[in-house]
Amino acid sequence: MGKPFILYNDLKQLIAEHYGIKVFEWEEKKRVFKILTDDGIKLLKKVNTSYDRYLFTVEAMAHGRNHGFYHIPKIMETLDGKLGISVDDGVLMVSQWINGREANYDDFFDLEMTTSALAHFHHAARGFEPSTKIGNRVFWGKWVEHFQKRCRELQMFKEIAQGKETKDTFDQKILRYTDYFYDWGIRAIKDLENTDYYRLAEESRRYKTFCHHDMAHHNVLITEDHGVYLIDFDYCIFDMQIHDLASLLIRNMRYGCWSLEKAYFIWNTYNREKSILAEEIGVIKAFMEFPQEFWQIGLQYYVEKQPWDEEVFHRRLDRILDDIPLREVFMKKFLV
Repeated sequence: MGKPFILYNDLKQLIAEHYGIKVFEWEEKKRVFKILTDDGIKLLKKVNTSYDRYLFTVEAMAHGRNHGFYHIPKIMETLDGKLGISVDDGVLMVSQWINGREANYDDFFDLEMTTSALAHFHHAARGFEPSTKIGNRVFWGKWVEHFQKRCRELQMFKEIAQGKETKDTFDQKILRYTDYFYDWGIRAIKDLENTDYYRLAEESRRYKTFCHHDMAHHNVLITEDHGVYLIDFDYCIFDMQIHDLASLLIRNMRYGCWSLEKAYFIWNTYNREKSILAEEIGVIKAFMEFPQEFWQIGLQYYVEKQPWDEEVFHRRLDRILDDIPLREVFMKKFLV
């Protein structure tokens, strides 16, 4: 599992000093700790960011809770009223422990509850005014610019692969398929520009809406009484909320699951709780068109140089390439 980010004795001392509670036991679970204290069970997590950026996240969580979406873990304040403990390379956060299981997006009951919860969260996720201004969390009206940058990066990945004296199988696939995915990226940009995107984005800015921005199944916990909690707001951003919906749709379609039935199930479930405007449809479709997965694997391989086995990169790229025919058919039929 790797070395824990804090030693047990250090943890006990920090929690006692900053929160005034005693830690009796701890258990590591997926990069967080479940800690048993004299104030009940808590979650301890290290967030690798500055305190200001961290503050944006926890204030967004509190805003959602305070405006009607109560299924967000409550952050515990320190004795001096702070929302975390600053350490050398990040912030330690203590929050309510949610006793639930991860959502299963292959189960339509879980998917319906998750989609409905997302819509309810979006009703609460507006009017947010953080105490710190973090420019890289503001995405209103910026997606054309971001997509253009990512299209340039796709070409850069291709150039890196071309420049290699010895090209491995991954490089060869990047060289073969980059132009195809680049064309999809350009199409997404053009389609986005042909919608009311900028007007809708300005409206979102006016209402100060924000998104969860990482609706992976493991960030949704379902309790025994069917409460649906959204957790891990680390990637939370200011943006138009239909971006979350587009992301949820793509998460449920990719890797061989391009089902119109499932897509419209998500769409209709969300629309029942929060109406999707006619002018938002084209924006959602354009978000879904952009080849995010292909761009991301290229970034991870050529730029970030993630320390993964070659087999991991190949497997992820192959899943993206295997999706091509199903994705094409789906995109031609969905929302037309």
